[in-house]
Amino acid sequence: MRFYDFLFYAGYKQGIKSRNYNDIPILGGMVPVSFCFCLNFATLYVILLDLSLLKAVDLDKIFGIILGILWAASLYFYYAYKGRYKRIIEKIERKKDYIRYYNIPYILVIFIYMAIAISILAIVGYVFIYKDIF
Repeated sequence: MRFYDFLFYAGYKQGIKSRNYNDIPILGGMVPVSFCFCLNFATLYVILLDLSLLKAVDLDKIFGIILGILWAASLYFYYAYKGRYKRIIEKIERKKDYIRYYNIPYILVIFIYMAIAISILAIVGYVFIYKDIF
């Protein structure tokens, strides 16, 4: 969870820097965390499908929209509950002075993790789809 906290912090600071999320700063941090969580769950879903532990689910469009809204709302309440996002920001601001990797540009952190998550999903999908050919 520590890396997701740092990803939230990077998204939060990038949102403040770009002035897109001045009214609700939590959303700036939620966007990259939500995207990366979804990629990680998709990877896990592909693995569980291949191991025959789950059956494929066909979602209706309305159910997908409701699921997306519930996903965003649960992340928002997770970070907003008792000011958790403020504690995360304070914790990372304290560590920033004496740990070097906390000083990496925020947008770089977001892109690196998204690239890693997308690559892992692509590799897992490729291996599990084409394993019968090899």
